Amino acid sequence: MPALNQTEVGKKLGALPSWTLKGGRIEKSYELGSFPAALEFMQQAAALAEAEQERPDIVIRGSVVTVSLGTDDQRGVSEKDLELAGKLEQLPHG
Repeated sequence: MPALNQTEVGKKLGALPSWTLKGGRIEKSYELGSFPAALEFMQQAAALAEAEQERPDIVIRGSVVTVSLGTDDQRGVSEKDLELAGKLEQLPHG
């Protein structure tokens, strides 16, 4: 899936609270309140990503989970990345 230009990504990020564009990827950190809650969120995020055949970067630091989405072979953000971000927003996260 082709990468979108920065203007297109910026417009679509308006519908995704707290997601930001950084280095050709979109990113958000979720504060989950505890390490076990962070692990549970990460597992749910990984299951969603697997179902969508996406490979996000997911980092856990204590009770904070940071998810970064981008299309590496296109060096940018695709519509599919934005769709996964929207699905992640529907997971319980605090």
